[in-house]
Amino acid sequence: MERYLFTYLPRLDPRLHDLALVAPFIVLAAVAWVYFIGPDWREVEKLQASRAMLVAVLNSGEEIANELATAHQAVARLEDQIFGKNMNLPMKQLEAQIIGRLQEISSRNRVQLDGVRPGAKKRLRLFVESPIEVEVTGDYFDIARWLRELSSELGFIVVREYEMHPVTRDANPLVRMKITMVSYRTGEA
Repeated sequence: MERYLFTYLPRLDPRLHDLALVAPFIVLAAVAWVYFIGPDWREVEKLQASRAMLVAVLNSGEEIANELATAHQAVARLEDQIFGKNMNLPMKQLEAQIIGRLQEISSRNRVQLDGVRPGAKKRLRLFVESPIEVEVTGDYFDIARWLRELSSELGFIVVREYEMHPVTRDANPLVRMKITMVSYRTGEA
Protein backbone atom coordinates (compact mmCIF):
# COMPACT_ATOMS: atom_id res chain seq x y z
CA MET A 1 0.00 0.00 0.00
CA GLU A 2 2.83 2.34 0.85
CA ARG A 3 4.49 1.67 -2.51
CA TYR A 4 1.20 2.32 -4.26
CA LEU A 5 0.84 5.70 -2.54
CA PHE A 6 4.35 6.84 -3.37
CA THR A 7 4.03 5.62 -6.95
CA TYR A 8 0.74 7.25 -7.92
CA LEU A 9 0.62 10.21 -5.54
CA PRO A 10 3.22 12.29 -7.35
CA ARG A 11 1.42 11.70 -10.67
CA LEU A 12 -1.93 13.12 -9.39
CA ASP A 13 -3.09 16.55 -10.34
CA PRO A 14 -2.22 18.95 -7.49
CA ARG A 15 -5.87 19.94 -7.08
CA LEU A 16 -6.94 16.34 -6.77
CA HIS A 17 -4.08 15.76 -4.34
CA ASP A 18 -5.32 18.65 -2.13
CA LEU A 19 -8.86 17.31 -2.31
CA ALA A 20 -7.68 13.83 -1.26
CA LEU A 21 -5.96 15.35 1.78
CA VAL A 22 -8.87 17.62 2.75
CA ALA A 23 -11.81 15.23 2.01
CA PRO A 24 -11.41 13.09 5.16
CA PHE A 25 -11.54 16.22 7.32
CA ILE A 26 -14.70 17.42 5.52
CA VAL A 27 -16.35 14.02 6.02
CA LEU A 28 -15.24 14.01 9.68
CA ALA A 29 -16.67 17.52 10.21
CA ALA A 30 -19.97 16.54 8.57
CA VAL A 31 -20.30 13.42 10.73
CA ALA A 32 -19.45 15.42 13.86
CA TRP A 33 -22.08 18.04 12.95
CA VAL A 34 -24.83 15.51 12.19
CA TYR A 35 -24.30 13.29 15.22
CA PHE A 36 -22.75 15.49 17.92
CA ILE A 37 -22.88 19.25 17.37
CA GLY A 38 -26.13 19.69 15.38
CA PRO A 39 -28.56 18.16 17.90
CA ASP A 40 -26.96 20.05 20.76
CA TRP A 41 -27.01 23.27 18.73
CA ARG A 42 -30.74 22.90 18.05
CA GLU A 43 -31.33 22.20 21.74
CA VAL A 44 -29.38 25.35 22.65
CA GLU A 45 -31.51 27.39 20.22
CA LYS A 46 -34.71 26.00 21.77
CA LEU A 47 -33.46 26.82 25.26
CA GLN A 48 -32.52 30.35 24.21
CA ALA A 49 -36.00 30.86 22.75
CA SER A 50 -37.59 29.55 25.96
CA ARG A 51 -35.38 31.81 28.05
CA ALA A 52 -36.32 34.83 25.94
CA MET A 53 -40.01 34.01 26.37
CA LEU A 54 -39.63 33.64 30.16
CA VAL A 55 -37.74 36.94 30.39
CA ALA A 56 -40.54 38.62 28.42
CA VAL A 57 -43.14 37.15 30.80
CA LEU A 58 -41.16 38.35 33.83
CA ASN A 59 -40.80 41.81 32.33
CA SER A 60 -44.51 41.95 31.56
CA GLY A 61 -45.42 41.07 35.15
CA GLU A 62 -45.83 44.75 35.94
CA GLU A 63 -48.00 45.18 32.86
CA ILE A 64 -50.14 42.24 33.96
CA ALA A 65 -50.55 43.80 37.41
CA ASN A 66 -51.64 47.08 35.79
CA GLU A 67 -54.08 45.27 33.49
CA LEU A 68 -55.46 43.36 36.48
CA ALA A 69 -55.98 46.60 38.42
CA THR A 70 -57.74 48.13 35.40
CA ALA A 71 -59.96 45.05 35.10
CA HIS A 72 -60.89 45.28 38.81
CA GLN A 73 -61.86 48.94 38.34
CA ALA A 74 -63.96 48.05 35.30
CA VAL A 75 -65.74 45.30 37.26
CA ALA A 76 -66.47 47.75 40.09
CA ARG A 77 -67.91 50.28 37.61
CA LEU A 78 -70.07 47.58 36.01
CA GLU A 79 -71.34 46.42 39.40
CA ASP A 80 -72.28 50.02 40.22
CA GLN A 81 -74.04 50.32 36.88
CA ILE A 82 -75.88 47.01 37.17
CA PHE A 83 -76.70 46.97 40.88
CA GLY A 84 -76.34 50.62 41.80
CA LYS A 85 -74.11 52.01 44.47
CA ASN A 86 -76.71 51.54 47.18
CA MET A 87 -78.20 48.15 46.37
CA ASN A 88 -77.33 46.95 49.88
CA LEU A 89 -79.82 49.41 51.35
CA PRO A 90 -83.13 48.07 52.64
CA MET A 91 -85.81 48.09 49.94
CA LYS A 92 -87.77 51.04 51.41
CA GLN A 93 -84.65 53.21 51.62
CA LEU A 94 -83.67 52.23 48.08
CA GLU A 95 -87.12 53.20 46.80
CA ALA A 96 -86.91 56.55 48.61
CA GLN A 97 -83.49 57.18 47.12
CA ILE A 98 -84.73 56.31 43.61
CA ILE A 99 -87.68 58.70 44.03
CA GLY A 100 -85.29 61.43 45.19
CA ARG A 101 -83.03 60.85 42.17
CA LEU A 102 -86.10 60.97 39.88
CA GLN A 103 -87.05 64.36 41.34
CA GLU A 104 -83.52 65.72 40.83
CA ILE A 105 -83.32 64.46 37.25
CA SER A 106 -86.80 65.85 36.49
CA SER A 107 -86.02 69.33 37.78
CA ARG A 108 -82.72 69.47 35.83
CA ASN A 109 -84.48 68.55 32.58
CA ARG A 110 -87.62 70.72 32.94
CA VAL A 111 -89.85 67.65 33.23
CA GLN A 112 -92.74 67.61 35.69
CA LEU A 113 -92.83 64.49 37.84
CA ASP A 114 -96.58 63.82 38.13
CA GLY A 115 -96.49 60.62 40.13
CA VAL A 116 -94.29 57.86 41.46
CA ARG A 117 -95.83 54.67 42.80
CA PRO A 118 -93.82 51.63 43.92
CA GLY A 119 -95.47 48.40 42.77
CA ALA A 120 -95.72 44.93 44.24
CA LYS A 121 -92.48 43.02 44.40
CA LYS A 122 -92.29 39.73 42.55
CA ARG A 123 -89.86 36.82 42.97
CA LEU A 124 -88.16 35.75 39.71
CA ARG A 125 -85.87 32.75 40.34
CA LEU A 126 -82.82 34.24 42.10
CA PHE A 127 -83.96 37.85 41.91
CA VAL A 128 -86.65 40.08 43.35
CA GLU A 129 -88.26 42.41 40.80
CA SER A 130 -89.32 45.76 42.24
CA PRO A 131 -91.45 47.81 39.83
CA ILE A 132 -91.91 51.57 40.08
CA GLU A 133 -94.59 53.31 38.04
CA VAL A 134 -93.66 56.87 37.05
CA GLU A 135 -95.67 59.56 35.25
CA VAL A 136 -93.97 62.61 33.79
CA THR A 137 -95.10 65.53 31.64
CA GLY A 138 -92.90 67.72 29.49
CA ASP A 139 -91.66 68.62 26.07
CA TYR A 140 -90.76 65.60 23.92
CA PHE A 141 -87.06 66.50 23.75
CA ASP A 142 -86.92 67.27 27.48
CA ILE A 143 -88.38 63.82 28.21
CA ALA A 144 -85.83 62.23 25.84
CA ARG A 145 -83.01 64.02 27.72
CA TRP A 146 -84.62 62.95 31.02
CA LEU A 147 -84.61 59.30 29.89
CA ARG A 148 -80.95 59.51 28.80
CA GLU A 149 -79.94 61.01 32.14
CA LEU A 150 -82.06 58.45 33.98
CA SER A 151 -80.20 55.67 32.17
CA SER A 152 -76.87 57.27 32.98
CA GLU A 153 -77.51 57.88 36.69
CA LEU A 154 -79.77 54.95 37.51
CA GLY A 155 -78.30 52.32 35.22
CA PHE A 156 -79.56 49.51 37.43
CA ILE A 157 -83.16 50.53 36.62
CA VAL A 158 -84.73 48.93 33.54
CA VAL A 159 -87.65 50.50 31.65
CA ARG A 160 -90.04 47.59 31.17
CA GLU A 161 -93.08 49.41 29.71
CA TYR A 162 -93.92 52.90 28.61
CA GLU A 163 -96.88 54.79 27.19
CA MET A 164 -96.76 58.24 25.62
CA HIS A 165 -99.70 60.56 24.86
CA PRO A 166 -99.91 64.21 23.78
CA VAL A 167 -101.36 66.53 26.43
CA THR A 168 -101.57 69.74 24.35
CA ARG A 169 -101.54 70.28 20.62
CA ASP A 170 -100.33 73.88 20.46
CA ALA A 171 -97.04 75.27 19.07
CA ASN A 172 -95.04 73.73 21.94
CA PRO A 173 -96.89 70.45 22.61
CA LEU A 174 -96.52 68.66 25.92
CA VAL A 175 -96.34 64.92 26.25
CA ARG A 176 -97.35 62.72 29.18
CA MET A 177 -95.36 59.56 29.61
CA LYS A 178 -96.18 56.62 31.87
CA ILE A 179 -93.24 54.36 32.56
CA THR A 180 -92.97 51.11 34.47
CA MET A 181 -89.38 50.76 35.63
CA VAL A 182 -88.01 47.77 37.49
CA SER A 183 -84.94 47.08 39.55
CA TYR A 184 -83.62 43.63 40.28
CA ARG A 185 -81.74 42.47 43.32
CA THR A 186 -80.91 39.21 44.95
CA GLY A 187 -82.70 38.31 48.13
CA GLU A 188 -86.17 37.69 49.51
CA ALA A 189 -89.33 39.38 48.24
